[in-house]
Order: sequence, then structure tokens, then C-alpha cells
Amino acid sequence: MSEKSLSKKFSIGLNLTPDENDNRKLLEDYHQYLSSLYFSFPMGMQYYSRLGIKDEFQDEDSAQRLFNVLTYAKELGVRRELALNTYHLSDLDIDYAIEFTKKFGIIPEEIVCLKEYGEKIRKAFPNCELKYSFNNTDYQDIPKCFDTVVVGKRYLRSKEMRHQLLESGYNLVLLLNNGCSFTCPGPCRNGTECRKIVAQQLLTSTPSELYALESFFPEELTRLLETDSCSDQYRFKLNTRPLGLTYTRRVLEAYLGHFSSDELIEASPQSYGLFGAAASLFSLAKQFDFQEIKKIKSCLLYTSPSPRDT
Repeated sequence: MSEKSLSKKFSIGLNLTPDENDNRKLLEDYHQYLSSLYFSFPMGMQYYSRLGIKDEFQDEDSAQRLFNVLTYAKELGVRRELALNTYHLSDLDIDYAIEFTKKFGIIPEEIVCLKEYGEKIRKAFPNCELKYSFNNTDYQDIPKCFDTVVVGKRYLRSKEMRHQLLESGYNLVLLLNNGCSFTCPGPCRNGTECRKIVAQQLLTSTPSELYALESFFPEELTRLLETDSCSDQYRFKLNTRPLGLTYTRRVLEAYLGHFSSDELIEASPQSYGLFGAAASLFSLAKQFDFQEIKKIKSCLLYTSPSPRDT
């Protein structure tokens, strides 16, 4: 499988750095593989799905750096993807985001949002690609205003579930490395709730069993690309924000190069976090048995569980 087949396939999160040249260099190195760069505007905590994002906007120059990086992304052919996928935004919050976006002078090519915001955002941005966020919990009644659906969890294991969405007329983005619990009913909550879910899972499963199911190795992406007749229609999202540029480079290189997980994890057990980024999962890394994980992954059945378990 060549890197060429992954051209313009990946979405990564923008980790805004004090020196914008660091962001520019990352884009220069990987733009041919990047479909989009997802980001948040500095509009307040209610718009951030990760608490660490607020630290990126502490200094007075941050907004200008953000503008510069997003402008450069467009010059390189990387689509700008505005994230409006946090819970409990009011109509006024959405109106402010729309106004801020236009006033800031960056009209995103893509917007990822929750179900209840879709119609309002579509009216404001009729030409953007509207993405149904992974943070949604209902995949049974997706409004037609959305062009694309972002999925993870069991969709990574089920070809039939993926094809059902394609047949419904939606584009598909697969979130590869989030590491979320398959038993989480959603919506996405804080780390405390995630740890409670994992603790419950550990009553019946080993840490290695959880990691084997909920992580996604480069070899598994290779298998998906080679065995799914619709794989050329998929794009792939990576959880990289706010994990930093070094993490972003490492996880991109691993998936683009179809690296061997054996070599990566043997060199550094920290590499477990590349393919299952959820802190509640990675916190168990010292208890992982890599040989057990490989054995479980080799036996995973790509079945078709209930679409509710997304």
C-alpha cells in the first residue's frame, strides 16, 4: 500500500504554537496527505471540547497567528474545518460563532458540529461541507443538511455499518485513534466519566482486551484499505489536539508509512498512545501484554453490531 493512496485522506487538529513557523513546517511536510485541519476560534470555553485548547489563546498575538496558519493552510490546499461540536451551545452562541467567523475573515471550507446546530449553520454557510460530529449519539436520524458523518468505535470493525452510511448518501470520515470505549453510550463527557466506564469494563475484561478492541493499529488501517471495496471513499480523522506537534508527526508517520506496531511499541511503550489516545485507556499501558493484544486483534471479528454502539 503506497502513501500515494492516502493523498488528501487525513484530518488533523491544529495545535497552535507560540512560533507559527512550527505549524507552517508541519503543513509543508504533510499537506499532500491532509484533507483538512480542524480548529477552534478564540471565542470562549463553551466552544472548546478540550480544556487544554484555552492555553493556546492566552496571549494577545494568538488570534493573528491562528489567522496566519489558517491562511497558509488554504494556500497549500488544506481545507479549514471549524469545530462547533461542544454541547449546550445556545442559539446566541451559534449566532456569535457565525458572526465571529465572518468578521475574522476565515470562511471555513468545512464545519463539524452537533445535530441540533446543523440547520442553522447550513443556512449561514450554504457552500461548506457540513460534518456530523463524532460527539453526536444518534446515527439513525441524520438530518439531510449534513454532507458527511464522522464515526469511530464499532464502525472501524464493521464494513456493513460503514456501507450503510455510504448507501444513505453520506460521505464518511473514520476517527482512527480516539480509543473510546465501545460501551460508552455517549455523549462525550469528562475524563472522570471515562474512567468510570473503563473501571466497569475491567470487571469482565483485561486491560489488553480493552486496548486490542478500542485501539487501531497501522496494520489494521492497511487491512481496511485492502479489503473494503469502498475504502477509497473514506477519509480518516486523527485525534491530535491538544497533544502537540511531535505527537501529530508520529501518528501521521505511523499510519502513512503503514509502520509495524511491533517495532514502534518495542522501541517505546509510549507508542500505545498513538493508536488509542483516550487517557482512560492509555493509563492502563503498564498492564498491557503486547503479545496478547496482537493475538486478540488477529481474531477480531468484523461483525455488524447495533448502530447505537458507535
